[in-house]
Amino acid sequence: MPLAKISISIPENVWIAELSTTHPGLTFRVVSAHHHNGTAIAVFEIEGSDIVEVLSHANDTESINDVELLWKDDTKTIVQLETENPLLLRPLSRAGVPLKTPFTISDGTVAWELFTSHTKLSDLSDEFDKMDITYTVESVREFNSEPDAHQLTDRQREVLLAAYDAGYYETPRRVNLTEVAELLDISKATCSDILHRAEEAIIDQYVDSLQR
Repeated sequence: MPLAKISISIPENVWIAELSTTHPGLTFRVVSAHHHNGTAIAVFEIEGSDIVEVLSHANDTESINDVELLWKDDTKTIVQLETENPLLLRPLSRAGVPLKTPFTISDGTVAWELFTSHTKLSDLSDEFDKMDITYTVESVREFNSEPDAHQLTDRQREVLLAAYDAGYYETPRRVNLTEVAELLDISKATCSDILHRAEEAIIDQYVDSLQR
């Protein structure tokens, strides 16, 4: 089964394209998404400043039905959005390709990792072409059940490797969590959350491989 990495240029008429290009310093991380009967509901983690302006922008966007603030700290905000313009989810639904979360959106571009068959990937490519959606297949490789770092997001890999290089995983530790966070110029809570998600992903896949 192939693992494909695809980069999609979001059409300008899609609300998230406008939001992410208007605020290029922000990273939108889609934690979960549900698409049914033309309506999509998604939970976003938004990293960066100008959050109040982003939420105001979202509230004023005609295609967004509802914006609900779920959680916020100094560097990260979690919101739930409902929209009737889930343009990017339609080709996935039509091709029968499951959406893998989390994925990131930044400056008008979305990065997906998809687990599916070669036939389904071909169908998805056809759907993108029909809708005039510009995309780039960054890589396609056969998925290996052995534990590795490929199931991590780019941000998780960055933080995990920085922590490792700094000695966070040595015994005894050369640095603590606060020092890792300072090294990356992020909050301690954000650093802890990213490392926890990365560790959980690696452990889950390793345990699953043992149980096969």
